[in-house]
Amino acid sequence: MIEIKGVSPSSLLVHFGARIEAELSPAPIFEDLTNCLTSDVPSDIQEQVGSFYRSVFSGVNRAGHGTLAAVISARRRTVPERFRDGIILAPRVSVAERVQSVLAKNDCSSNTQLQACAALITGMLLSDGVTIFGSDGTVRAYNVFIKHPKGRANVSGGARMRTFDAMADLLGEELVGAFIQSQDGQVQFRGNKR
Repeated sequence: MIEIKGVSPSSLLVHFGARIEAELSPAPIFEDLTNCLTSDVPSDIQEQVGSFYRSVFSGVNRAGHGTLAAVISARRRTVPERFRDGIILAPRVSVAERVQSVLAKNDCSSNTQLQACAALITGMLLSDGVTIFGSDGTVRAYNVFIKHPKGRANVSGGARMRTFDAMADLLGEELVGAFIQSQDGQVQFRGNKR
């Protein structure tokens, strides 16, 4: 999909491929997600870390696999209990540290490490389950499966959508953001209002 923008607020979307595409561009949704997961990144590198994540999510969108992501507050030292049925990363993957290294050293090695980090995070997002991020731009866990609440009134969609709905119910309690991209290209983000 290509989005063509001019000076007016409208845009033209051109779709290439067999997937059913949304009528609206996913770019504003990726921007909301990126803003949520970089909200606690130091301001001097916040834009660079945001650019990194916009690129990662754009690549994940093109892959068309479908993905789930959740954002927890940077102040949380550990992943919440109900999000521990997966691979907890210790140490966390810190994109901000890698971006700082590239900016400070401006060498091939630092740049290669940042590119490898992008490939690693893309692989995590394309695996089954939920990828857990911190609002400081860190990756905390991936391949996480959560239990769905029993007796939920709105039981529609597939397992990915039901998981997204369950995560959205935890906003303000354990999460600050929840994201879904279904295999058909539909994307949604829900986050706390700051």
